[in-house]
Amino acid sequence: MFGNNSTIRQWTIGLLLIAVLASASLSPAAPAKKKNPQTPEELVWPRPPGKPRLRWLAEYRTAEDFTGESGLRRALRKIIGQKKKGLFVYPTMVVTDGADRIFVSDTGGRRIVVLDRKKKRVKMWYGGSIGFQGPTGLAYSREQHRLYVADSQAGHVLALDDRGKVRLQIREHLVRPAGLAVDDSRDRLYVVDVRGHNIQVFHRNGEFEKTIGERGDQPGRFNFPNFIALDAQGYLYVSDMGNFRVQILDPEGAPLNAFGQPGKRPGDFMRPKGIAVDSENHIYVADAYFNNIQIFDIFGRVYLAVGSPGRNPGQFLLPIGIYIDRENKLYVLDQINRRLQVFEYLPSGEKAPSPGGRTPPFR
Repeated sequence: MFGNNSTIRQWTIGLLLIAVLASASLSPAAPAKKKNPQTPEELVWPRPPGKPRLRWLAEYRTAEDFTGESGLRRALRKIIGQKKKGLFVYPTMVVTDGADRIFVSDTGGRRIVVLDRKKKRVKMWYGGSIGFQGPTGLAYSREQHRLYVADSQAGHVLALDDRGKVRLQIREHLVRPAGLAVDDSRDRLYVVDVRGHNIQVFHRNGEFEKTIGERGDQPGRFNFPNFIALDAQGYLYVSDMGNFRVQILDPEGAPLNAFGQPGKRPGDFMRPKGIAVDSENHIYVADAYFNNIQIFDIFGRVYLAVGSPGRNPGQFLLPIGIYIDRENKLYVLDQINRRLQVFEYLPSGEKAPSPGGRTPPFR
């Protein structure tokens, strides 16, 4: 006479929720806490008394971290024993569309995770009828409104429209594509091929243009390169992982400089797995061995190191696939921690040297 089991469960949950809310409303408010300079909101590098150049902003591990969660929803989730929804399985690269959306290639989940900051929504793209086998590198063309996705397992690059529909597939000349970069001003797509030990250059419509480099350790040659970044002038910055270095090339692929060597001192590399350039020409390199980000100029001089092994804000376990947007927001994927951390570069007003206006000679 009391109804079925489903009705009883709903009434039970409702009564428990009322009890939780009533208890919360009767509890005295917690006293305001003084700000602690070590809290995440105050994390800056270098540490005081140095002038801050990089500030920690946020981390996203779960959908609730990104979309937010009301007190009512949180209480209900705890009552029914529902866990927060993890965003990533094994993330590899991150990029933005320059407006409201963040795209993350989740290699382990075989999908692209789309974080819409304006709508506070999370979407998953699975590559349509072709599907993803192992999405890694990402690049976004603002002129075309296309997201280019390198699928290392499938050996091709796909271009998706703003709804996630596949509009282009590139297969020729590719073995194991990884890092991507789009130069809208030159109509070019640069594809780093890890197993090909080169960079394949295509027109944005998919037409092949040329190959940059081959295997080796001489200038302009590569050994298992993985990621690539462009600066505002179109110069190329390549994480040359197997050679433990960064190479800088002009837009046509001519080598200009290289820096780095294997070792454990500042400026050395062991497992470089991500590269980006900010508005003042500083070069950021993620190293999965050191679990940090090192910041350089084009001559390889170290400006700053950020991070250490761990799970707290500003720490990393296998950082990879970093990206800097036009607002100087630095996005760092943290693979083992399955999260995205966001930082902000605080401009000094004094730009570092650029390849187009260099003064000391390159090596």
